[in-house]
Amino acid sequence: MKNLLAFGIALLCGMLWAEDVMIISKGRRAAIVLSDGASLEEMTAAEELSGYIRKLCGAECCIVKEGDTSGAALYVGETKFAKKNVPEYDKLVAEESVIKTVGGNLILCGGRPRGTIYAVWDFLEKQGVVWPSEDYEYVPALENIKVENIDFRRKPAIRYRVLYTGTAMGAAKPSRYFSRNRANMHFNAPKEFGGAYRYGTPGQCHTFHAYSKSDWPDEWFALDKNGNRPRSKSSAGPGQLCLTNPELMKAMATRLREFIEKDRKGRAPDEWPTIYSISHNDNSLYCHCERCQALASAEESQCAPELALANYLAKSIAKDYPEISLYMLAYTWSLPVPKTMKPEPNIIIHTSKLGCEFNTEGKADTLVSVTHERNAFYYGNFMKWNAISKDMGVGDFWIIYTKKYHPPYLSVKHVQEDVRFYHEHNVSEMMVECESAEDTSFTHYRWWYGMKMMLDPTQDYNDLTDRFCRAFYGAAAAPMRKCIDYLQEREDAADIPLGLARNIVERMRYTSSQSKSMDDVLPYLDRDFYTKMNGWLDEAETLVKDNPVLLSHVRMERLPIDRCLLNTFSKYADNPPCGKLIAPDAKALFERMAAVAIDRMKYFYGGDVYPSRKGRLEALEAKLAIQRKWLGDSENSIPDEFKDRTAVVFRPIDFSYGQKSIVKDADAFEGQACQLENRNTDNYHKLPFIMGFCIRGGNKEYPTRLAQDKIPQDEKYHLHHLGRHKVLQKGCLWFHWSWLLQCFIDDVYRADEDNMWNIYASIKFQGAPYVSGSQKPVGVFVDRVILVK
Repeated sequence: MKNLLAFGIALLCGMLWAEDVMIISKGRRAAIVLSDGASLEEMTAAEELSGYIRKLCGAECCIVKEGDTSGAALYVGETKFAKKNVPEYDKLVAEESVIKTVGGNLILCGGRPRGTIYAVWDFLEKQGVVWPSEDYEYVPALENIKVENIDFRRKPAIRYRVLYTGTAMGAAKPSRYFSRNRANMHFNAPKEFGGAYRYGTPGQCHTFHAYSKSDWPDEWFALDKNGNRPRSKSSAGPGQLCLTNPELMKAMATRLREFIEKDRKGRAPDEWPTIYSISHNDNSLYCHCERCQALASAEESQCAPELALANYLAKSIAKDYPEISLYMLAYTWSLPVPKTMKPEPNIIIHTSKLGCEFNTEGKADTLVSVTHERNAFYYGNFMKWNAISKDMGVGDFWIIYTKKYHPPYLSVKHVQEDVRFYHEHNVSEMMVECESAEDTSFTHYRWWYGMKMMLDPTQDYNDLTDRFCRAFYGAAAAPMRKCIDYLQEREDAADIPLGLARNIVERMRYTSSQSKSMDDVLPYLDRDFYTKMNGWLDEAETLVKDNPVLLSHVRMERLPIDRCLLNTFSKYADNPPCGKLIAPDAKALFERMAAVAIDRMKYFYGGDVYPSRKGRLEALEAKLAIQRKWLGDSENSIPDEFKDRTAVVFRPIDFSYGQKSIVKDADAFEGQACQLENRNTDNYHKLPFIMGFCIRGGNKEYPTRLAQDKIPQDEKYHLHHLGRHKVLQKGCLWFHWSWLLQCFIDDVYRADEDNMWNIYASIKFQGAPYVSGSQKPVGVFVDRVILVK
């Protein structure tokens, strides 16, 4: 940067102008002016401006100090010219950006640290530049850049904008991509790119575990229903804290001050975090002690003890750290508002619109707007919190969870409605989760559009969508835009909570005759849907077949569609709607699906854009190898004694919880099994061993208990009968009293059948106490679940 600045000072810079019009073009050197005291971020803004002007129209720019040029120029950052000509310049806030023409000059400035670089990115986007993905940019070829009559000033609608993608966002390419699209929290944005707001130690949410210490006494931890006070092993639990214990509250205040001072040591004041999270671990336990429950009962909310702690901590730091806010979750069981209590002014109440896939009562649907009737419970509590809170935050979710894979869905139109709503109700922070990048529909469009909404929800949906399609798909923009619109049109028309669609499973395990009777994964995934979507994707591929990069952008969208079609292929085998670019058979469709799945995994976890996570790619390849074997060979997994009966098999990759524990095992069917997570707690591996069947959210469980004399002692796999049960929606098997290994089996449900099945599990018990005298490590392994009529 210093060399570039020195070079610029040595030049006589000038451009040809109309009286009040700046025209930048090749052969007309443009002067970019910085003040003597330009910040690192402002210097980067000047470099960004210079580099992209060159890309846009071929014009070279010289970066000079203020006073070292004559004639009109582009004034970047906190220059004397900007201060003189921008009204109330001294009131510009941290990310407020200004683009203003004055007498043929262009001012690009804003509040520090990010306002100026935001102004430059705003200006470049107005020239057509788009950053649609981490490793791809769209810069149109312009004859010239004509600048006249601009007076633009903007503050981001949402102050703290977090987009959590589940990928390594701090890697070099992603950090620049997210910065340029103005996501400003929760990733390692380089300082020269404006840095980012950061939550203070120990992190953004579910922080009780990180606050707790090993030498804290047991009575400081939450009491569960059984009279135990479990400690947490991670932010997931299993423990919580006893929030009304006076000594615990003092200890938390001490820890908070320790974190604040740690974060400030050796850092400049503008790098000090200003938000600290006080939030419960991510589990359903709340303290059942007499004191906590007395407060919860009086306030008619389990949130009351947590708010009591947060208020105590907020008061304890208000005088010494007036700039700091405490972030408190109103999440799942803590969402309901206390009857009389109110948060302190320095508390951000962060509500979470967690989807119905986690809530058996279906109290929220993440993929429709806040004001939709299915979100009445969340909306009502949000409005109550809003009435008593000075500052609000929101946890939103732009995907669904608990699915074996993601079907085609998008639901971005409601994002605009929601962000507008939140902006109007004084929400300053949005923490959006949008993971599963490797297999969701239109991942990059969803991210890009969402970031644009958090910046400014008044932007036009059609304009933004056209802009993205033109940038990311090139000549294939038109058919890809049809795919985006049609997907949302069909999804909206279905008007169902996608989070409750439990039938999203790998159906290749079924025989053809069984598959033909199965419902579609979602009601809109019918022949018409597959025909139109694959037709447009065929057209798009053909239009960009000679451009490998654009072709890869198009092909990414095959995966959710091909996967769903493949798993109901028997329905359409007479005339499969898989498009005209592959042979109309299951094997060809599978190989297309597999190739795209691997390409997407390599992109997000392969090492070029994001750090390599070799294990994820290896797991996918192993899964595809098994599925390839299933294709046309579904009968082989059925034990001989059930060959003459209707049977369905669930393998380790079908398990809802436990997929992270899939292990290789030479004894297991097809060489792999799900292993129960081992934990070093007393009586974890206790007898009798308990497993069973239930309908999640129902009132009944049907346990099967195995005493040691019922457990085979050869440490081999054996079939265990879990009874004959009516398998309805949300039908679930669980293994071990901890429920840490589960398998949803409800995709066998048929509305017009009796749904009675005999349920068997192939289990290997290893080590003591299951096998008397065994010297092997203790373990429970399940390699198959078999349902038999």
